[in-house]
Amino acid sequence: MNYREYRIPAPNVRSLCWNDNSLIDWVAGGTRYQLDGKIKRSATVYPYPFDAAVQSASGEVVVIYQRLGTKGLVLKNGKIVREINRSYYYADSYEYPIAVLQHADLNDVLLHCPDKHNQLDLEDVATGRRLTEGWKRKPVDIFHSRLSVSPKGTWVVSAGWQWQPAHTVAIYKVDELWSEPQILDTEGFCPPIKVDISSVSFLDEQTLLIITDEFANLNANLVDTLVQRRGAHSIGYYDLENRQFRATVQAAEIVGTAMALSERYVVGFFDHPKVFDCTTGKVVQRWPELATGRQTHSMIGRLDQALPPTAFDQANKRFAVADEKGITVIELDVQK
Repeated sequence: MNYREYRIPAPNVRSLCWNDNSLIDWVAGGTRYQLDGKIKRSATVYPYPFDAAVQSASGEVVVIYQRLGTKGLVLKNGKIVREINRSYYYADSYEYPIAVLQHADLNDVLLHCPDKHNQLDLEDVATGRRLTEGWKRKPVDIFHSRLSVSPKGTWVVSAGWQWQPAHTVAIYKVDELWSEPQILDTEGFCPPIKVDISSVSFLDEQTLLIITDEFANLNANLVDTLVQRRGAHSIGYYDLENRQFRATVQAAEIVGTAMALSERYVVGFFDHPKVFDCTTGKVVQRWPELATGRQTHSMIGRLDQALPPTAFDQANKRFAVADEKGITVIELDVQK
């Protein structure tokens, strides 16, 4: 597989988000890195151990937060809007749940868990007003985590866990949340999988890639016959509208966190980046020199290797990984 590689000298990067053809370290105050190596440093300092950032589709709204902490900071156009928090309950075990959704009238809306680990709330970014007030809350017992939004904002998924622990997903259609926010107190819907889910990645508005963990079997307790005879760390292409798997394959290696590239290829980031061919499950390209951690679910509190700052740009088939000395960008040439 053809690819282009860029190396940007940049020590002590703390977070990464894509912004057009630049990368921004919002935790470092908004320092901007261009692919040609030019750097525009920020004088802004946040005296708190934030270590991650998520931004809106427009890039105007950003939340910096501590992955295994309880505090976040909401920014708009680089200016502080307010602080947010989540429950202390096992906060040092699993990733902070936060996403930014788009609303036709309110523009940007936060989705997070400000009160309880299992209670998702919608808040107007500008005012903090909750859209999820007015009824008695009875949320199902899910530790929400790793919230992600589909490319055009149609869907949002929570890839968290439940007691045992069992790693699972809850899937919601965003338009339905505005009229029926009570859906957030349910699991939404999830595929009929009774095994641990390692990660998910949207391919498009209809397709969600579902990755099972290194010990799981995607066909265990499944009704769907399309996923029979698949073994540990499987990759499944799940049709969100028809609610069935279109295709599945057993990966040759642990996938971990994933970024969908096409109907055929996906990048897995367990240990180091590697491209899987989803027709065979085999690895067709890898970068063993890029350490990306050993994450296989949301509970990262006991990992023996820190997760480096990373940024995915699915639309342009590229990703960025930072180390102690700089940022490496890999841009893939994917034909199909």
